[in-house]
Amino acid sequence: MSVLAPRTTSLAVTPSVSSQRDSVRLSRDCLRPKLSRQLQEPHVTLIEYKNARFLITDQPSPTNMEHFIIACHLHQVRILVRVCEPTYSETSLEAAGIRVVDLEFDDGAPPPDAVIEKWFQLITELWQTHPGSCIAVHCRAGLGRAPALVTVALIELGLPYDEAIEMIRSRRTGALNAKQIQYLKNFRSRKRLRLKSQPDRCQIL
Repeated sequence: MSVLAPRTTSLAVTPSVSSQRDSVRLSRDCLRPKLSRQLQEPHVTLIEYKNARFLITDQPSPTNMEHFIIACHLHQVRILVRVCEPTYSETSLEAAGIRVVDLEFDDGAPPPDAVIEKWFQLITELWQTHPGSCIAVHCRAGLGRAPALVTVALIELGLPYDEAIEMIRSRRTGALNAKQIQYLKNFRSRKRLRLKSQPDRCQIL
């Protein structure tokens, strides 16, 4: 299997995307032609703010797990948060050095307080043990629960809610439903996530 180096660090692993979406293209030789593109290729998006790094993705499957692990390694993912029901084994991910954590909550809903607290704990733990590494989060399609958690983290880090929402939705079309957006508008940062001595930066590649 060969992987071409990405021109940028954002990922939509697909052989054909719009010119507005940067991508990493996996070698056609490693794709299985009898399977649909959706089954083969994960769709992942990197979000960076204040040196915090998040990877939003759809749910991997046994069929595309190898490609999914490649995408995670490209972005130095060490923790994968699963917010939907489990549909795959964690064995290959853990063998690849990626820790899987379940924080399941209802489809279409905003994240409960208990989930947010655990989410922030995981982010803080990663920053303390592996600075510069990435934390990934997925739901089924990568359009609701996963983007909601990342948006909450951006707001907690100090990004205004409207900018955080725009950041996510500009890169993942259809992300966040009305209920989740209303929740995010009302969410207030309590400074539970802080990166000391880090320059502010906001980047989506």
